[in-house]
Amino acid sequence: MLEDVRLRLEMLGYTPTGSDDKLITYQINKVTSTVKRKLNIVVLPEDDMKEVLVDMVCGDVLAIKRSIGEYAPTNAEQLVKTVQEGDTSVTFDNKTTPDQLINNMIAWLSSGHNGALMTYRRIRW
Repeated sequence: MLEDVRLRLEMLGYTPTGSDDKLITYQINKVTSTVKRKLNIVVLPEDDMKEVLVDMVCGDVLAIKRSIGEYAPTNAEQLVKTVQEGDTSVTFDNKTTPDQLINNMIAWLSSGHNGALMTYRRIRW
């Protein structure tokens, strides 16, 4: 899973270095344990949950890197608010800053997959 996380981080604009491997490995173990407890299962169906786990790990890693100033992407674009086809008119949402977009992305990566996770939830007796 380490290579999958490294690849996904690159897709998200952060190039991991060799020194990031310890942090990534720790976050993989942390997310895996958290998901197991949340779902009340002992073994994760990793084939089915791989993408969800990778996204959650990436969200946590990016949040840590952002908090210490090592992740500050500059390519966050404004959101489109409205699009009109006749005479082509596009209105942007000026209320959402690039920082808010990045924070929203990190929050979604870290915890936006609850619906996918809950399909595997088991009741503890």
